[in-house]
Amino acid sequence: MTENYERPEERKSSFTPLLLAIGVALFFLGLAINFPLAMGGLAISAFTLLKIFKDNVEEKFADFKESLEERWPLEFLKKEKLGVWVFLMSEILIFGSLIVAYAYVRLSSSSWPIASQIHDVTIGMVNTIILLTSSLAIVYGFTL
Repeated sequence: MTENYERPEERKSSFTPLLLAIGVALFFLGLAINFPLAMGGLAISAFTLLKIFKDNVEEKFADFKESLEERWPLEFLKKEKLGVWVFLMSEILIFGSLIVAYAYVRLSSSSWPIASQIHDVTIGMVNTIILLTSSLAIVYGFTL
């Protein structure tokens, strides 16, 4: 018989991860010290893994009742689209921080070389055009 939880957050805490860690530690300690201790650790680990498996099977078939006032706010949004937006926001954070770091280093430097002395401007321009046109293909892919 499975338990019906009101919400998944209301589940009671479990000592199974701690028991599993103790069992694995005893197993490896027993391999180094003596064999019966290793067998005891193996038995504890096996018992704990069976308990975790049993709990997960019961949880898989449990009936979770979700209250109406506490729903996922983006329920109407597809998971794929949300994943793409999260990815884009992470890219904005990464490259935004790199741009800010570059601006800080450039502004705090007493002398900065001219870009044409270090880099070939035409190769940079061609690479920028390729990058912008490839992102245009991604934008058209989202509109389909």
